[in-house]
Amino acid sequence: MITFFRINSIFQVLSVLVILLLIKFPFSSIPLPILLPEIEWLEVGERLNSGSFLYKELWTGTAPLTALFYKLIYAFFARDLIYYQIFAIVLVYFQALYITLILNIRNVFLERNYVPALIYIVLMSVSFDLSKPSPNLLATTFVLLTIGGIIKQLDNRSGVTDEVFEIGLFLGLGSLFYLPTSIYMFWALLTLIAFTGVNIRQIFLVLVGFFLPLIIVWIYFYLNDSLNEFNNQWFLSILTIRDFYLNDFYHLILVYSIPVILSIFGVLRLLQIGRYSNFQTRVQQAMMLFGIFSLVQMIFASNAASYQFVSAIPFMAFFVTGFFNHLKGAYLPEIIFLSFLVSVFFIQIQGYRPFLGRGYKHLSEMQVDTRDILPDFNDKTILITGNRNDEYLVGKSATRYLNWDLAKSELQNPDTYLAVVRIFDDFKKDPPEYIIDKAEVFPVIFKLIPAVSKMYIPTNVKNIYKKR
Repeated sequence: MITFFRINSIFQVLSVLVILLLIKFPFSSIPLPILLPEIEWLEVGERLNSGSFLYKELWTGTAPLTALFYKLIYAFFARDLIYYQIFAIVLVYFQALYITLILNIRNVFLERNYVPALIYIVLMSVSFDLSKPSPNLLATTFVLLTIGGIIKQLDNRSGVTDEVFEIGLFLGLGSLFYLPTSIYMFWALLTLIAFTGVNIRQIFLVLVGFFLPLIIVWIYFYLNDSLNEFNNQWFLSILTIRDFYLNDFYHLILVYSIPVILSIFGVLRLLQIGRYSNFQTRVQQAMMLFGIFSLVQMIFASNAASYQFVSAIPFMAFFVTGFFNHLKGAYLPEIIFLSFLVSVFFIQIQGYRPFLGRGYKHLSEMQVDTRDILPDFNDKTILITGNRNDEYLVGKSATRYLNWDLAKSELQNPDTYLAVVRIFDDFKKDPPEYIIDKAEVFPVIFKLIPAVSKMYIPTNVKNIYKKR
């Protein structure tokens, strides 16, 4: 198969799509597990379509352009998740074609072929959650555009041009889909300073391009009297370092172990090849730096799911491609690639339908558990406190308190004037039909706000209250 894709033919554009569908087809008849963050994305789309204002009337850490995307896709497909997955597959396909186009046009490798596209779609199949349109996947599109812009500047023999503005612009837009993407601004600036003749004015252009979309969004929320909510819930969230367990990273490393090993082999292999030009060597060095910043980005991830590492896949695809491009022999490249493909296939299966042990802890604990969801919640408005939002799969969220990480500071400490007023106003305007109080905060809230307490009665299930 590697030999086939080393043929530089326009026919390979269709071949890449066929291979991608063949990789995904065995899983299309089996519903993919739904993840807890995915439920929040769906709820954001649903609430925005019902008229709630982002951050002001809906507390969520979802980025503004990601929220807009889910609003649009929910308007067409509601909760039919198969269409969300189809969109993700189409997006991966175009990302694979784009990175291949850039590498071929700029002659980054010694030969032009479609191996980068093949490797990219295989790497994007290493875990089932990469088949979901996560904020990271959406932002990776703009990261790839940034990489294309960087390579273009590295290849410009007449020096850096003012087109560096688009590098900052792409990263600014990507950050509005997933805020940790902004980390790559440091990579872009470092690469331009280290490997090009960029001047101060052009560095300023990059920064202007980066901040321009952010400033426009700031102005939008300022004019809608919700700038403080926007800053507190989304912009300042990058300053929050989450607590992860070592076991979570252990399973994450297992998922990406083979791609990372092949990437390391690719780095070592490319360093041994002496036929690369100065430009090609600089691109390789820039991509090595990119891999380092991909690891830095993980520090700011909201969880340890496999999709959080998706922006590192361009790095891995680049060097795994280099590894296969320089493998000699007629059979060795095919044997190694088929072993790689089979390994990825089984790693993906192990993630959502384990055949060895209990699967990957960092994914299994994040999957929605429908076993304890009561049928009473179907199509009802509900409010959930606590870290798990499983019931939102069948119900609809009410009040502004969608994201527990943001809501708990107020709901766990409701004894301030502002908290009392906001809770009372929310329950007066949008009272949920059920309260699922997993964090057990409502006994105190009911005591402080009798008007809210009179609206609900306990059910025969502990910590669940029903509207009178």
